[in-house]
Amino acid sequence: MISNLRFVIGILAIYLLPTFAQAQYQTINVDYERTYFNEGQKLPSESLLLFTGEIQRNIDLVEITIFPANKLETASSIYGVSWYRPINQQTEKYSVPVNYRLKGNNQYDISIAHFTKLSRNESQKLSDNITQGLDAYIDQVVLVESKRIKLSYRPSKIREQLDEIAKQGSYYMRSDAGRSFPGFSDIILESLKRIDGLRHDRLQSDSSPEELIDALKKQVASELSQLFTGDMLILTEQRNFVNYPTDSQPNTLSINVGYAGVIRNFSNNTVDYATAPYAGLSFPLAGQLSESAFLRNSALSVGVFLTNLTFSEGVERTGPLVGRPTYVGYGYSFLRYFRAQAGVAFLESTDADSSLGNFSQVSIQPF
Repeated sequence: MISNLRFVIGILAIYLLPTFAQAQYQTINVDYERTYFNEGQKLPSESLLLFTGEIQRNIDLVEITIFPANKLETASSIYGVSWYRPINQQTEKYSVPVNYRLKGNNQYDISIAHFTKLSRNESQKLSDNITQGLDAYIDQVVLVESKRIKLSYRPSKIREQLDEIAKQGSYYMRSDAGRSFPGFSDIILESLKRIDGLRHDRLQSDSSPEELIDALKKQVASELSQLFTGDMLILTEQRNFVNYPTDSQPNTLSINVGYAGVIRNFSNNTVDYATAPYAGLSFPLAGQLSESAFLRNSALSVGVFLTNLTFSEGVERTGPLVGRPTYVGYGYSFLRYFRAQAGVAFLESTDADSSLGNFSQVSIQPF
């Protein structure tokens, strides 16, 4: 029994050590000018990655964005990560972890963008340009007629268009705090609703349609200015690594060890069973990046019991061909290193001879 226990511990050690090693990051050297990684090698699949590259001292932000192949301009990204230059550091290298495991034998579009900080004057100028565009749109859709103020579209539609103008105007900009423009608030929407269809004779004596429109413009400009609080960065260069391949992962086999019981028969409300340690191989039904958790954790197993099985009344059973009971089963993993398993065992009496293909005395029992 002690020797069997040592065998199981040794098998577990062999199995677990490579698993711990897989948790480490694999370094990816970025060649920005030639748009490839690791001297043109395929990207490692099913691994955590550490992208490293060289940058100029004026680059304060590096963005890495991953898309499905051929979807760089048409689909949402599947992963993105940013590196910000540490304060008061003039390093010319960056390292950023990518905690996304790429699928094997696949292709991806990867965009790497460099940003640099704007001066206060440059940031204010861009803000003013966006504000001018917003004001021009308001002038187009808010019409002053002879008796009332009229909106060309629904207030909700106008707010959507204002959001789009602001987002398009700031598309190539980033905030040093990682902020993005959230869209104009309900205050803007309510202001649009209030002036929609408002008759001139309902205005206060000291106000005019033009003053209401100017107040709306100031509200819009005030909310936009929140985006420009703090330092702003602007895109200076971008490289797209299109249809970049990943390596192929070999089909993995895991060593399967444990302790199981085999049922021989049921009689008189009793169960005749025997137990023994076993060892074998498991064949996963899907890779670790499969979208189905059930398939990721499922495997078919084959193996051999390490000792013969002794049932009640001293009945001993071995197995065909290898001189030990063998099994085939289905297993489901849980808690990462443990697997619940069920299947069938192939048994044979100890005095049978199946060496020449005579399996007439082989029985199949559940385990």
